[in-house]
Amino acid sequence: MYKKVTGYLILIFVTIIGLFYGCSNNPLGVVLVKGTVKVDGKNVDGISVTFIPIDVNERSVTGLTTADGSFVLTTAGAKFGTGAVPGKYHVAFSKVEFETVNETVVEKFLIPSKYSNPTESKIEPVEVENGKSNVFNFDLTTN
Repeated sequence: MYKKVTGYLILIFVTIIGLFYGCSNNPLGVVLVKGTVKVDGKNVDGISVTFIPIDVNERSVTGLTTADGSFVLTTAGAKFGTGAVPGKYHVAFSKVEFETVNETVVEKFLIPSKYSNPTESKIEPVEVENGKSNVFNFDLTTN
């Protein structure tokens, strides 16, 4: 009888653990976030898009533009392309190449470096919301 009771207790314990940890495909509560980035009206491949949470307890979210200028965001620790945790975010962009000049590595910004700093870029924060489409389109300029 002792073995039978122990077996049931183990089964109940495993079931409870499964309910708390294993049943959610979305434990962080992220929602799909996508959009486009254009520079001077043109699509640009390889621009890094970063959503920086205003709430410091949240995680940063990143994406990379494709040839058509589109991006899909991924939260650190979540499945690729799943999006962002709802909340307000500053937005930063960068596209940088590194060159060696006289044995020194030099950054070459392929879009203005001001876009890598939300304070300098003056791009308004965005809000990711549950139940919304969360599509953000950005038009950057080189001047």
